[in-house]
Amino acid sequence: MSAQTPFPEGSSDWPYGAPQQTGARPFAGWWSRVAAQLIDSIIVSILPLILYFVVLSSNESAAGLVIGGASLVVGLVYYAVTIGRSGPNNGQTLGKQLLNIRIVRETGEPMSAGTAILRETLIKGILMSICVIVLILDYLAPLWDSRNQAWHDKIVNTLVVQA
Repeated sequence: MSAQTPFPEGSSDWPYGAPQQTGARPFAGWWSRVAAQLIDSIIVSILPLILYFVVLSSNESAAGLVIGGASLVVGLVYYAVTIGRSGPNNGQTLGKQLLNIRIVRETGEPMSAGTAILRETLIKGILMSICVIVLILDYLAPLWDSRNQAWHDKIVNTLVVQA
């Protein structure tokens, strides 16, 4: 494996749903990862924000609890369904599809709903709960990593590549 690509030249070990090609895929750039994350964050935030304003109008004390619970549920479902789906869009959220990037497992196996939940909600959630600075460093890590991996990618053995 070269330092610049997730699979060796001419490899047919591409993750499920990824089109076959000669040569390896380049890693996704930092800006495309950031843009995809922003798009996904907006999508995941819409329903909890609507619920927040509905609950806020009737009960201020419950509004924070509602947005927290709704955000968790919506995030779990969104990432499990989009990243874990089978077919040519496996490993892609809607934001990643728009930016033409995808998450792949280092083993070449398809992304699953379980891996998506582990990567997107549990690991990122744990990093965020430790400290906001740790989360920021996680998002900046691809800037200095030879394989453009964030810490959450390293923990679950995933890479983000151009689709």
